[in-house]
Amino acid sequence: MPVKGFDLERIFSAKNQEGVYGPFRESLRKIRGQIIALGSGNILIVSPKAKEGKTFAMLSLAHSLAFNNKRVLMLDTNFKAPLPETFTDQPSANKTILNKALQDHGLAEVFQLKTQTAEKSETQRVDILGNTGLPKSPAELLEPEQFRAFLAEMHQHYDFVLMEAAALNQYSDAQELVPFADKVLAVFNANSVLKNADQTSLEFLRSLDGKFAGAVLTELDERNAA
Repeated sequence: MPVKGFDLERIFSAKNQEGVYGPFRESLRKIRGQIIALGSGNILIVSPKAKEGKTFAMLSLAHSLAFNNKRVLMLDTNFKAPLPETFTDQPSANKTILNKALQDHGLAEVFQLKTQTAEKSETQRVDILGNTGLPKSPAELLEPEQFRAFLAEMHQHYDFVLMEAAALNQYSDAQELVPFADKVLAVFNANSVLKNADQTSLEFLRSLDGKFAGAVLTELDERNAA
């Protein structure tokens, strides 16, 4: 799917008949339906390797859910490769709520406070909280009860909280974040080759049993999808 000029508003527009986005849009709708069937909750997005497309999958899923009138918080828990501030520090009608919750639960030094003064409309359904890029693992940064209380408060305002973890092969982050997730969604890239180094990560995903929600395959050429 071409990402130049990528605009989810246009892709999901009722007037948009562009064939190039059709398979992508319909695949997202299928994934969205499966996610909604799971019920609201915290979804952790993982991959064995870096640059498999986790962020793209999370962003696309978040906005797909928003087009189904779901409220979504994207929470950047990939502390090894934080999203840039230009991506995360967007105006939000929920700025005051988010900042207060971060302060109340002792997370203001872990996640970025919303600083923009402009407010988006009340119809905004996707918010993004970045992290400050501390070189520590989630277990070293997040006090379990405080973080659980923060997530519980977020569900008073959002239907889904999507979290992203650092690569399974390289870091312990995903394993440390699983206790805070209701479901785990794996992302694989069609151009990646699974090697022996990936086996431990695959075994970990298999061990999740009912918490494993399935997998998303990115960069798949639809000509090879049959």
